[in-house]
Amino acid sequence: MEKLKDFVAVGFSKNRPLQCDLTLKTLFLQCKEPVGVNIVYKCDKEYENSYNTLIGEHPEVNFVKQGSFKDDLVSLLGSNKHVLFFVDDCIFTHSFYPSIHVGQLEKYQTILGVSLRLGRNTSYCYPVDKEQKFPTDCFRLSEEQILFNWMKSELDFAYPLELSSSIYRAKDILQLISPFNFGNPNDLEAILSGMLTYCLVRPHLVCYDTSRAFCSPMNKVQSVALSNRAGNAHTYSPQNLLILYEKWGCRLNPASWDGFVSNGCHQEVEFV
Repeated sequence: MEKLKDFVAVGFSKNRPLQCDLTLKTLFLQCKEPVGVNIVYKCDKEYENSYNTLIGEHPEVNFVKQGSFKDDLVSLLGSNKHVLFFVDDCIFTHSFYPSIHVGQLEKYQTILGVSLRLGRNTSYCYPVDKEQKFPTDCFRLSEEQILFNWMKSELDFAYPLELSSSIYRAKDILQLISPFNFGNPNDLEAILSGMLTYCLVRPHLVCYDTSRAFCSPMNKVQSVALSNRAGNAHTYSPQNLLILYEKWGCRLNPASWDGFVSNGCHQEVEFV
């Protein structure tokens, strides 16, 4: 089967070979159509061997060692019409067909994006440690999918531009980021979040009744957004997971997450 035309999946990774391996395996398990998958990665010296191993174990993925982050991203978006963003602590849990969402974005110009991380089950906003309500300004788009107004929503439901597991028009993203310089995913997402006033003509998001993915913030690998909430257990520190991945050859089983229902877009979980 040919890869979906004009569609690209772009992931971001730093110092998380074990978690990135799980992300890729669950993506290929749940994405029911072949798509071009790319990872823009950056790693400290002690992680280089493990990333070489990761690259060798995933020949179907195009790994791009980060140079100029903005240039790398713009090059990958290229002439593609749609993009799925994801990060290396994302776990895909339920099946989805990208072509369905491409059709929705082409048919309904008021849709800004399709969120795979939101659903009726995501009643808890992990970053601010608060309960959140499912949007009331919504209607059913299909048997499994709901269209809602992100401008009249709260917390995660009011955060429409994000990089963890959402699908957008590539041209929308390029237009928003073109005036700015940025060197990492955190800065990129901050820029996108700051550009929401330019997205008022697209007040809608699409999500599933049950979310298709979530992020497992078990550790922190960046020093840009230090206030971002994450787990701090030594067991799941990047250094300890590196030992498990490189020295002991450990891998996380993607099948164990098939059908998992998270309580939010982010949820700390136990790795087995």
